[in-house]
Amino acid sequence: MKVQNTQLGNVQQDVEQPTESKITVVKFHSTKIQCIIDPDGAIQVALKPIMDSIGLHADSAWKSIKNDPILGAKHAVRRGLDARKREFPMQTLPIEYVHGWLFSIDASKVSVAAKPKLVQFKKECYKVLFDHFYGKYKVYEENLSKRRILMAQMSVAMANRSLYDVEIKTIKKELAKIEEAEITGQLVLNIGGK
Repeated sequence: MKVQNTQLGNVQQDVEQPTESKITVVKFHSTKIQCIIDPDGAIQVALKPIMDSIGLHADSAWKSIKNDPILGAKHAVRRGLDARKREFPMQTLPIEYVHGWLFSIDASKVSVAAKPKLVQFKKECYKVLFDHFYGKYKVYEENLSKRRILMAQMSVAMANRSLYDVEIKTIKKELAKIEEAEITGQLVLNIGGK
């Protein structure tokens, strides 16, 4: 892993990047974004192109990211490549944190053109969160309801079983009496028939 000490704004940062990492460019809407794919498969996403595309002021966005207890711990400065293949420091987040970061952006801080897209994205995020958390609760609620129905059915079945057990014993006694009467009757008939 190469470590390069880089001056970024007024802050001195270490730029780390495993030598085996690959830099790839992906399209996010109409914006090209560099992503770093590490040997372990972890993907780091460059944030500056996203900020530029939505008109977000980079300095305040970095401050917000660094002050966030979760994003600040995941934020990293990595080496990107410009059009001439020269290295430059780039601020990144792991891909699994990018959507959460976008969700946290105040829509009033982005460009007028980007605001409707960001608002739509945030609505989708709210829906996904609701579905995830309420969906689990809803499944629990449905299972609880099913459990109650099944327990009531089992209680009825158990009560019926007790009644059936008594009824079966009574029927068996009656059958035994009939059989005994038939046997006794046959013996009487056979004996009496002499």
